[in-house]
Amino acid sequence: GYVIATDIKFTVDVYAAMFTEMGENVIVYGSNAQAFDMALWLTVHKKHVTMVTPNAAEELDMQQSQHAMRMMTTALYALGFSAWPKASIQSVNQNKAVILTETGVEMEIACDAIVNGADMLPNTSLLEGIAVSETYAIGDCAHPYNIAKAIRQLQSALLQLIGE
Repeated sequence: GYVIATDIKFTVDVYAAMFTEMGENVIVYGSNAQAFDMALWLTVHKKHVTMVTPNAAEELDMQQSQHAMRMMTTALYALGFSAWPKASIQSVNQNKAVILTETGVEMEIACDAIVNGADMLPNTSLLEGIAVSETYAIGDCAHPYNIAKAIRQLQSALLQLIGE
């Protein structure tokens, strides 16, 4: 769904957030590796960070190794971070965000800015519009943020091209 935001400083992309002053209370939307990196960066810089994600709790920071995931989540929670899995942002008004939790409860939390760290979605539509004999979906267009699959797909495509 869409979020209606009024009287909030802004919603900023995860890649621009490090260079933007956002106030004290920041919502990071999403729970992928980039969203977790941003949450850690903001928390270390003394921001009060709340993560809101449509993903389940067991999928938080799923692109990291188990060791990195444990280290990062432990550090974040120790610094006052909070996460709302299986939740959505319903509205933002007057520096307050209303989130809908997985149990159907609406919660109001302080919000000066939202960092968009939502998951990338596979998109192979470009392949459908190309008129060539062979096409291969590799990397982010097929499986966003999974480098191992991208390397495996590239190797498979190259072997097919050279006839092995």
